[in-house]
Amino acid sequence: MNGPDNLLDAPVHAAAQPAVTNHTAYPSQYFQMLDVGDKPFHVMVSRVTYDMCRADSAGRLMPAEVQGALVESDQFVGEPNWSTLVQESDFAPFKPRCDLIFAHAVAHAPAGRPARRWPIGVRVGGWMKRLTVTGPRLMERGRLGGWKLDEPEAAARVPISYPLAWGGRCQWPPPAAGDCPEPEIDLYEPTNPLGRGFAPQEWLKRSRVADIDAPQIEAFGQPFDGGAAKRQHYPVVGLGAVGRWWQPRLARAGTYDEDWRHRRWPSLPLDFDFAYWNCAPDDQQIDYPKGGEDVVMVGLHEEGDIRFPLPDPGLKLLLHLSAGVPAFKPMNTDTVIFDMAQLLVVVVQRAVVPAAAGVRAIELGTWDYQAARRDNAERVSRLRARAIHGQ
Repeated sequence: MNGPDNLLDAPVHAAAQPAVTNHTAYPSQYFQMLDVGDKPFHVMVSRVTYDMCRADSAGRLMPAEVQGALVESDQFVGEPNWSTLVQESDFAPFKPRCDLIFAHAVAHAPAGRPARRWPIGVRVGGWMKRLTVTGPRLMERGRLGGWKLDEPEAAARVPISYPLAWGGRCQWPPPAAGDCPEPEIDLYEPTNPLGRGFAPQEWLKRSRVADIDAPQIEAFGQPFDGGAAKRQHYPVVGLGAVGRWWQPRLARAGTYDEDWRHRRWPSLPLDFDFAYWNCAPDDQQIDYPKGGEDVVMVGLHEEGDIRFPLPDPGLKLLLHLSAGVPAFKPMNTDTVIFDMAQLLVVVVQRAVVPAAAGVRAIELGTWDYQAARRDNAERVSRLRARAIHGQ
């Protein structure tokens, strides 16, 4: 064989690829995926970027002058998987709900005056989320094994980042610069390995630390206190994307055991849940928005509240089928990224079509198919009138 001899034979059969035409200026891509039943389906994804600082006379955001490319791989602020996830690849095959992601979000104290604690909130249509932030503070160990929390320091801004939320990772011996021995203890909070406050007893006995950093991001109306520290249980609160291997997301990826390896590889496990591809926290996943929903952000900008209607790119597919007349299919908005550093809104739209539909060609555009239907109905009516008049 003229090639490597260590390749594995993968019994995966792709569908015939349709001709694809993009009539828009937006970055878009076609690809295929298999469902849990091993049936292929077509996927079209588009990414449209809007500028929060530019709006038309009706207050609708204008497309950004520079459209960002599709994101091909997950992006982190630092070390992959062990730093804050900014956004994931746009090449998810299907998301059953829409992710609302607030990237690079920072809580600004009211009027810019440093405070020990204050609330912030965001709203998109009928969905709303509130949380509370605090200045830096410590958890101090008591003699009887409990914890005492210091009063927070005053702060003017607090990043809404998972390293400041409940969670964490504890190693012993602690990682040393330039030296990476296998640690005797390596434990982490599965819902947020990046956070703070996590302190298992096994690690405390070895480390003998007197205090550790306490979480600075709290669930609204549920302050983090000594009881939560002692129970080692508290909600992970944030506004950004969560890691692929964090719980409860990881549980949706299905079971990859010996039975899967022998019977299913390389197909998806039978218990795979496509909700795994949703990367927002569970409480930031909403039904696909239609566009026009009111967006309100309170406490996320130093100059005050931000308000605008959610953009709708209005992208649609025109499907040319092997049998039947062409059909329109709307693209669903399944990801909205509010980039608070660049003041941009990214709307990712996606559509899936079963390969069994027999798609010969796909066109992507912004047609007004309601108007097209009206024109077609009027055309049919005129033809009928002529036929009747001719009789």
